[in-house]
Amino acid sequence: VLSNVSKSEVNDLIESQDKRLTISAGDLTFVPTTKDRVVISSVEFKVIQIITNEQNNTPVSFDLILR
Repeated sequence: VLSNVSKSEVNDLIESQDKRLTISAGDLTFVPTTKDRVVISSVEFKVIQIITNEQNNTPVSFDLILR
């Protein structure tokens, strides 16, 4: 799921034009890092921040903040 960041999330690291991409951990064979890049509709985004959503200490999904 791709969405805009909310105004309440904007801070020193996250800017208002950044995007949030939510990915199921089961769809990945690796753990994303800030060195990774994401291509959406031929546009390359840099990963700024990663938020790992866990259940019972197992990653369920990742929220990637993109710029």
